[in-house]
Amino acid sequence: MESGYLWIGAITKPHGLRGHLIVQAEPDSGDSLKPGGRVVVGRDQHQEELEISESQARGRHFIVRFKGVEDREGAEVLVGRSLYVPEESLGQLPEGEYYWHQMIGLRVVSEGGRFLGRLKEVFSTPAHDVWVARASGKEYLIPAVDEVILSVDPREGEIKVRTLPGLWEVDGH
Repeated sequence: MESGYLWIGAITKPHGLRGHLIVQAEPDSGDSLKPGGRVVVGRDQHQEELEISESQARGRHFIVRFKGVEDREGAEVLVGRSLYVPEESLGQLPEGEYYWHQMIGLRVVSEGGRFLGRLKEVFSTPAHDVWVARASGKEYLIPAVDEVILSVDPREGEIKVRTLPGLWEVDGH
């Protein structure tokens, strides 16, 4: 996929007989999967833009139907393809909030300045998001709560976190 487009999910399997599909997607992709929205569906060099006619969030996935896909056979053709949206189609977030893709790859450092790794993944739990930093075979699961996340600065490429006793052994804690 060319630059300027963001991966938001993948079609994993058909759902039912009327053209519905199961889409594994990042939870913050929900706005891009609303009825009337348009996504680029692609695999390898084949890409096409499709309009979403129905969408419903179901836990960690979505059930989606595209305009013009009316039956299971039509849905099966799309299985295994990725979904993309133009980056500029994402809305502007309030000051201090970021999309996950803007944070992936940032350095994660403790309040004492110790490098913990790079942010590799973000996942949602019922209580809050969890950020995963990895480096040198170590992995830190960081609760995305105000008490722990001290600052996020994409321009500087850094996330600063407060260490919590008993959560990780960093900076002598």
